[in-house]
Amino acid sequence: MALQPKLLRVLQEQEFERLGSGRTHQVDVRLVAATHRNLTEMVKRSDSRRSLLSPECISSLAAAPARAREDIRRLSNILLRFMPAA
Repeated sequence: MALQPKLLRVLQEQEFERLGSGRTHQVDVRLVAATHRNLTEMVKRSDSRRSLLSPECISSLAAAPARAREDIRRLSNILLRFMPAA
């Protein structure tokens, strides 16, 4: 919770200040994150800030878990063939 206001400032204002520095740095960043948690419920329990879930800050994409996706299984089998033996 303590870092969420700072993260929100970087995302909305596109600026931050390094620890111990008085200089403001301009940035152009996008944050990509994934979770299995229900973010709406986290806001209700005050585990997350509502402002981080605002439409201009977040896009939601529902996807099947990796264990249920056949393409992930095939890809991992291909990659395992190229891994050196330990």
